Amino acid sequence: MLKNYFKITWRNLRQNKLLSFINIIGLSIGLACVMLIVLFVNDEFSYDKFHKNANRIVRVVQTEIDTTGKEMRNGNTGLPQGPSFASAIPEVEAFCRIQGWDMLTKKGNEGIKSKVLYADTTFFAVFSFNILAGNPTNMLQGRNTVVLTDETAEKYFGNLNVIGKTVEIEVEEDFEPFIVTGVVKKSPINSSIKFDMLIPFQRQIPVGPSGATIDDNNWNSLFLNTFLLLKKNTSIQAAQAKVWPAFLQFNAVGWKETQARSGMVSRTYTLQPFLQMHLDDRFYATNGLSSWSDSKYAYILSGLAFLILLIACINFINIMLAKSLQRSKEIGIRKVSGSSRSQMIWQFLSESFLITFLSFIPAIIIIQILLPVFSSFTERHYETSYLLQPSILFSYFILLLVVSFLAGFYPALVASHFKPVMVLYGRVKLAGKNVLGKSLLVMQFGIAAALIICTIVYNSQFNYMTKSDGGFTKQNIIRVQFPWNKGAAQMQTFKNELKKNPSIVSVGAKSGDWNKTSFTINGKKTDWTYYENIDDNYLQVLQIPLQKGRYLSYSNKTDSISNCIVNEAFVEAYLDKTKDPIGQILDRANGNPGVTVVGVVKNYHSASFKNKIE
Repeated sequence: MLKNYFKITWRNLRQNKLLSFINIIGLSIGLACVMLIVLFVNDEFSYDKFHKNANRIVRVVQTEIDTTGKEMRNGNTGLPQGPSFASAIPEVEAFCRIQGWDMLTKKGNEGIKSKVLYADTTFFAVFSFNILAGNPTNMLQGRNTVVLTDETAEKYFGNLNVIGKTVEIEVEEDFEPFIVTGVVKKSPINSSIKFDMLIPFQRQIPVGPSGATIDDNNWNSLFLNTFLLLKKNTSIQAAQAKVWPAFLQFNAVGWKETQARSGMVSRTYTLQPFLQMHLDDRFYATNGLSSWSDSKYAYILSGLAFLILLIACINFINIMLAKSLQRSKEIGIRKVSGSSRSQMIWQFLSESFLITFLSFIPAIIIIQILLPVFSSFTERHYETSYLLQPSILFSYFILLLVVSFLAGFYPALVASHFKPVMVLYGRVKLAGKNVLGKSLLVMQFGIAAALIICTIVYNSQFNYMTKSDGGFTKQNIIRVQFPWNKGAAQMQTFKNELKKNPSIVSVGAKSGDWNKTSFTINGKKTDWTYYENIDDNYLQVLQIPLQKGRYLSYSNKTDSISNCIVNEAFVEAYLDKTKDPIGQILDRANGNPGVTVVGVVKNYHSASFKNKIE
């Protein structure tokens, strides 16, 4: 019976070539869009699930609130949180700290940029990376051992037989030899922890003159990620309840000093589930973590996929309904010959399934063509092999069944309801009270119009963000990221070399990250204020205009010690309006000398356009 259904379907497709072509191509384009979105959304929600203990891993994050009520969230911690919480909270089985960035490594005389992570010896006990060679318990023992990914081993040595060989890595401003103790499979695309090399975290722990490690009890430093592995059958809530008492056990005095010095009202340590980390935009994933996202984009895209699929299905339904009128006599004869209503429904559903299945073929071709563009747009690296993952294939199979049912059920219901006498006398009409059919048509045009309007609005917003100057120039500006572990003297040498290039008009530099502090101005404390260390040409290169005063200059010795530039927003928020902003003094905490305002620059966007200029 099923074979007969498909034979009839194929015959009908051949007899109505143009209509079938329109139907299949329209559905293919819709399916291609939906399948690409499914690929992205599946990737987003599958992050880090390959780890065996993923459900038991949490990241330590913190939230602080200052006297103004301003909330500051941070996904990073310092050195003491991991060992302290592991020793004081019974529910914790192990801890692991990671920190990393791009470092320079050597292959002969060639310098290669590699993603290097510092990791505790417990790294492979907490995380489940595929070990190809080496003993996981001692691969990160000592100071000069290194674990390579298979891709890195192939790049450096041409094979995976690399245990005992040497790799040179530039640490602490000099190259040092590291002995290869292990090889692991490269991190999958949906991993928050990506690296080329792993080296012992022991190197990040301070060492005294005698060579012994020094306990670092600075709970205010934020430069690494701390993960805790909870014991089996332990709830996160139970461990969370003991975090703050554990903090006070080790840092009660230090916390009081921090509050007195900075005006901090509260601090909260939270155990963030590892599987929620990638889609939790409240706590950035930095210092060794490769990517973070926002769950709302995945939900928005899922909604968009549903609307596109709905339009494609409605289009399919309308065409199938029109074809059912052309086939009314065939339906009448089948009914007279004894076909039941259920058999007619199965006939139309089998046609829907075959057409949907045929639509998947051009849809997959479209995906193959668009995959490189889609990868670039989403800042991911999707390969063709990624489409063959079981979860992706299962998603597409479910999509095939859902579309076949949605698109075929209503036409099957309508056609199977035709009365044989009315059909054979040619009195069948879909007009009149065909409320659902008309509603579907209105819905299709409504959704299409809404998507077009949203696209126009999005395009306008995107053009505004990319073409607006933001208060500084973007034309002919190239950003070169200087290695994190290089000093100011090396940076100056690099700048001097760049200036020798006749194609380069000017060079300016700033620190690699923002810093925050609070000031006291006229006896009043400010909230946390961001500042940057710049050279005397940075503002000029970006053509950020002065509103008052002057730029900083190396020729003025005090500029490197006690002078600063602020923006108009800072003047408006904190400085005395009855006085000239130039010459006003910002006092700093901890007995540090105050800084004098020598210039005011016009406001410019230093963060997202969604944020108010601070």
